[in-house]
Amino acid sequence: MNTPAGLIYVPDYISEEHHQRLIHTIDAQNWSDALKRRTQHYGWIYDYRSRSVRADQRLGDLPGWLASIGNDLVHQSGSNHRDHLPFESPHPPLVACGRRVGGKGHLSRYFRAAVLATAGYFATAPDQCIINDYQPGQGIAQHIDCPPCFGDIVGTLSLSSGIQFDMDKPGPSQHYHVWLPPRSLLIMTGESRKIWRHGIAARMSDLVEDRAVPRGRRVSLTFRNVIIETEIPSATNNSVSISSRERL
Repeated sequence: MNTPAGLIYVPDYISEEHHQRLIHTIDAQNWSDALKRRTQHYGWIYDYRSRSVRADQRLGDLPGWLASIGNDLVHQSGSNHRDHLPFESPHPPLVACGRRVGGKGHLSRYFRAAVLATAGYFATAPDQCIINDYQPGQGIAQHIDCPPCFGDIVGTLSLSSGIQFDMDKPGPSQHYHVWLPPRSLLIMTGESRKIWRHGIAARMSDLVEDRAVPRGRRVSLTFRNVIIETEIPSATNNSVSISSRERL
């Protein structure tokens, strides 16, 4: 099974020290219990019911401890300064830090990767972050992050515990599974962002290298750029004549 085009996996993106600081800082903030899982919203509120982001839902700039990660995503540097590993298809060479995960249909392939020499993961610093707290047994349904709401790049940093990240592509159905350990970064661009759905199964363990791995608490930080529908006045009479999407 070929890897979804545009998917980038970065192991050990942040240091263990940075990881521990983030957990401590996150747990000192207020959590929302509006969903089955706890969440924190920064930059903008995403309305899960209407699946939208409105102009009046802006919370302000990301706090410094998140903004610094966002800036690193633009300059391709984590606190561990590791090279990133883009998944490519059909069969790029295996690299030394590629790892085998899974077995018997669960994460049962090698990560194939080659070092990608580009400026960074994001063209501009993300202005929105949602933090999710997944307890063992919790998950999230398969979905595509709202295309009208968010830009072409989505980045997720995993903390605390590993998880199996499931992806599928409709017509004909294709499936892909990625094991995301703590401190890893997953970037979705291209087809992996716009065509493949992703989610996390609600269960108590994952099958990794032919053994059941009990789940622990996982905290995820998902970074995105918000797109807002705005009305542009006519140049002649200042009346609204054109509807456009602008990134604010």
